[in-house]
Amino acid sequence: GCWVGAMLVQQNMLPEFRLPKALNRPMLPLVIGVIWFLAMTISSLWLVWQTDLQIWRSDVPLFIGSDAQGNWQWNGDISDLRLFATAIPPKDIGTDIRSDFSANVPKDWIDAVRQGNQFSLKMRIVPADTLQNGPVHIVSLAENYYRGNLIIGQHFSGLMVNLNTGTSQPGGSNPLLIAENVLQPGKPTQITVTFDSNMLRLFVDTEQRAALVFAPAAVVFANIRYVHSQNSGPLQWLFWAIVFVPVGITIALFFNSLNRQKKWLTQFGVMLIPAAIFWLILCSFSQFSIDWQEYAIATGLSVMGWLISKK
Repeated sequence: GCWVGAMLVQQNMLPEFRLPKALNRPMLPLVIGVIWFLAMTISSLWLVWQTDLQIWRSDVPLFIGSDAQGNWQWNGDISDLRLFATAIPPKDIGTDIRSDFSANVPKDWIDAVRQGNQFSLKMRIVPADTLQNGPVHIVSLAENYYRGNLIIGQHFSGLMVNLNTGTSQPGGSNPLLIAENVLQPGKPTQITVTFDSNMLRLFVDTEQRAALVFAPAAVVFANIRYVHSQNSGPLQWLFWAIVFVPVGITIALFFNSLNRQKKWLTQFGVMLIPAAIFWLILCSFSQFSIDWQEYAIATGLSVMGWLISKK
């Protein structure tokens, strides 16, 4: 069939198919790379937009020391529980700040949290032992493990935090924040949990012991595997690789097609631009904050893609 078609083209009996000039070399790799980069950037922005607390239900009571059914009782003491509708900055975690909300009427707090997309919860706990697991709910705004807003629980000597957002699995079961080896039997411990638009943090006394950035990476991989704060770092690297390694390959192919392979400084300069555009878009159209370390990683991954295409 292919031979017959070629013969017909040679005899002008069939029109010869040609790519539009815009898709001919050297533009083809550039067009494909730009489409890929814009698609990943827009998808990341959409995921950041969706990671909010509008999904929180206002009619869920605050349960202290047990789950909603009362089946699992947490064994320990809880005192000085305070609710805030803002994320306390890390430098102020140890400061004695008054709360404007009552734990007895959590609806007002939930409504404020939904509006501002941030919160803090502080409490002092004294666990009776480190054998409790499940996790056993210390404080929860949930009907059960998969239907609720927030769960803070003990799992042996560690703490687990389920936060329900617009991009997490039901009840905040995935992604999940985990801090191991932070509790000791009979030892008073100040626990502070904060959420600010996209980042969930857990502080023990004044030290940050765990953090989880939800979008874009964690919520993407939560659809295919179990994601928590202890494995989210490598998954974040993998996500940046998926976005930026093709960028470096595209830049190399484009310059190769122009026969300007030797102008390495120009190519390195161009590779600084995509990561800057990515963070500029996310920071301009959402509450996403720039991380210069991640910017350097993204640029380095672009260079890696460029080097791969050179081999």
